[in-house]
Amino acid sequence: MKKAIVLSVALLFATILNYSFAGQTDKTPKVQGKITTLVINATVTVILVDNEKAQLEVTGRSLLSELLTFDQNSDTLVIGSTKKRNLTEAGVIYVPAAQLRNIRINSGATVRSLYVLNIPRLDVVINGACYLQVSNIGELNLIETDKYAIEASREVREVPASILLSRKY
Repeated sequence: MKKAIVLSVALLFATILNYSFAGQTDKTPKVQGKITTLVINATVTVILVDNEKAQLEVTGRSLLSELLTFDQNSDTLVIGSTKKRNLTEAGVIYVPAAQLRNIRINSGATVRSLYVLNIPRLDVVINGACYLQVSNIGELNLIETDKYAIEASREVREVPASILLSRKY
């Protein structure tokens, strides 16, 4: 009798754990080569990671992996969605940003940098009601389209020379 109760409790515990992890996903799309242009056509959260070893990674609920699409054409990565839904709270897409030169946001996406980026010149075209929070050592050009005006608040800080000299370029 005790074995049957212990077995039932173990089965119940395994079922609860399986159900609790069923809603999570770790979808990692394959990207060939370096990404210099990023086009965002979905309402998602994108985190830019400035690291040579960083890989494209998607984490979040299973709904995110079902609805996201990734298309790569040479050095351009296009992030899209099969349905027009707000997926900003469903998970996060980590994008390697070491080689990025252009970003085009065509949706209500949230785009942030994980740490301070070290990109000499980054052009960001705003074609949607998005949220952009990027910190960059270098030139950051915000370009608005005819239908969207940019409300920008910039904070320019001086970086001590010792920090710049310690980084290898």
